[in-house]
Amino acid sequence: MRILICAKNDLAANIAVNRLLAGLGDAQVTLWLSNVDRPAELLDPDLATLRFFERRLPNDWLLPLVERAGPEAQGERLGFPALARRHAASLEIIDDWRRPHWRARLEELAPDLVVSIRFSHIFPAAMIAVPRFGVLNLHPGDLPLYAGLFAPFHQLLDGRDRLGCTLHWVDAGIDTGPVVTRCYLSVQPARSLIWHVCHVYLPGVDAALGVCADLARGRRPAGEIQDVARRHYHRLPDREAFERFRLAGWKLVDYADYEGLLAGYRPAEKRASEAPSRAAGDTGEELCCRLPTA
Repeated sequence: MRILICAKNDLAANIAVNRLLAGLGDAQVTLWLSNVDRPAELLDPDLATLRFFERRLPNDWLLPLVERAGPEAQGERLGFPALARRHAASLEIIDDWRRPHWRARLEELAPDLVVSIRFSHIFPAAMIAVPRFGVLNLHPGDLPLYAGLFAPFHQLLDGRDRLGCTLHWVDAGIDTGPVVTRCYLSVQPARSLIWHVCHVYLPGVDAALGVCADLARGRRPAGEIQDVARRHYHRLPDREAFERFRLAGWKLVDYADYEGLLAGYRPAEKRASEAPSRAAGDTGEELCCRLPTA
């Protein structure tokens, strides 16, 4: 099966795509990566902090240093260039999504399936129609309640005890397509926002692998039509929302959490030789999925 993976060039998407590629077997894979900076991320200090730890630090410094150090310095997870080489996948960077080139390139690839993870671009109807099975999106929120941007942040701010991750088919709307399954990550109050963002996709990745297996056997789940009456579209947090987030006891980034997120990019023997800590692994993580219900 030919699969096109469209992902954001950041830490959370990289962790998710590492897991996805590890389970795809002999699928023929192409990777498209987006680099999207919203104007607010360059002006708001909290959004700029998240941008730095999600994209600038790993992409510009940490992962290139690991790659230049050679295979002996690499762990189970790899940055996108090394990951593409490991899985013999083509890697392409999206420059301008509005260029006709990308539709023509999609038609040239003729994928059976597109999987979207944090891609940050909207698929026009003409592109959705190209893959034989459609476009499958992993949204880090419980749809239709948490459509739109920054769904993990808004779910934590609302005091939920678990974060949703919805696997759904993409249609002409934004986060409106039929739901294949909803997965959940138990909230860890001692963890930071970035830890939850990087972990909330993982149960959805496992569900996506199940769908890929079904498609390979000729079975395509239709999904459940979303209840538009329950839809709530969220936008980027403003200053007041970030202040409420901090007053509720949450951190955007915790350095021990961040070290734990990076641990998978280091050789296992080096990790094992260090004193174990709660933040160094994925302990305490509780994942579950459930099919849509009426």
